[in-house]
Amino acid sequence: MEKKKFHIEDILKCDPFKIPKGYFETFTSELMSRLPERKVQPAKTVTLWEKLQPWIYMAAMFVGISLTIRLFTNPPSKNDSIYGYIIKSINIATDADIEDYYNCYEDGLAKICFDDTMSGLGN
Repeated sequence: MEKKKFHIEDILKCDPFKIPKGYFETFTSELMSRLPERKVQPAKTVTLWEKLQPWIYMAAMFVGISLTIRLFTNPPSKNDSIYGYIIKSINIATDADIEDYYNCYEDGLAKICFDDTMSGLGN
């Protein structure tokens, strides 16, 4: 039995696929006749909110990012609520108030005296 030798050049020259004559002339009409009929749906109306929604969300995102950056990059100023309250309470306390606190502490009444003194700071 003799083996047949194949050469690449011979394979590239021949076209193994054949198309029937007139196939592409009738292809479109046959394809369209096989497709099922479907109803044309009306176009969806887009509201103003749906148009503006991406822009509003993007603006909110940038505001959030800028506030977050501002929060983490700026140190607290002296006028901030907690820091300012501590500074005010230190400045308001006089030497007499501090002396009264220690005197009450020795008598075991520091909590009562201290509460009375601190309640006077809010006035």
